Amino acid sequence: MPVHRSPRWVALLLLLAALPLSLFAKLERGSWREVEGLAKGVTIKVSLAGDKVLTGSFSGVSGNSLQLVDKSGERSIARSEVIRVEVKGEAKRARNGLIGAAIGLGLGVLADATLGVRSRNETGEGAAMRAATYAIPMAAGGGLGALFANSYRTVYLAAKSRN
Repeated sequence: MPVHRSPRWVALLLLLAALPLSLFAKLERGSWREVEGLAKGVTIKVSLAGDKVLTGSFSGVSGNSLQLVDKSGERSIARSEVIRVEVKGEAKRARNGLIGAAIGLGLGVLADATLGVRSRNETGEGAAMRAATYAIPMAAGGGLGALFANSYRTVYLAAKSRN
């Protein structure tokens, strides 16, 4: 059965390609009310103008300021200076490691289906080398996924920085 490429298929593919971007865009939501609802003592990271980042325990919030306790003591930060507030959550290293391993497996399959065919044809690649074609990308992807597990969740993003 021949494959017909029409503008509808192209539009569908573009839509599917853009879908992850819209999902990531929704992560950057939040309001000051979410900051007001934080429990005292949770670890937060506050991004300020001028690329300054403060990390400490959440102490409280008022309509115009945020209080946190860090190494130097309790600080009060004006809401107008706050660009982003993030709350420390669970690391999710296992989940990210599995996702990385799955991506690595996909790269291994791709390498085996393209370069592996040529290698087996030219050099007589053995079973051990073929297994390494899958195992090495899986291990690298799993390790990188676990290593770069972001454990902070954005709860507030200032309106001017939501570009």
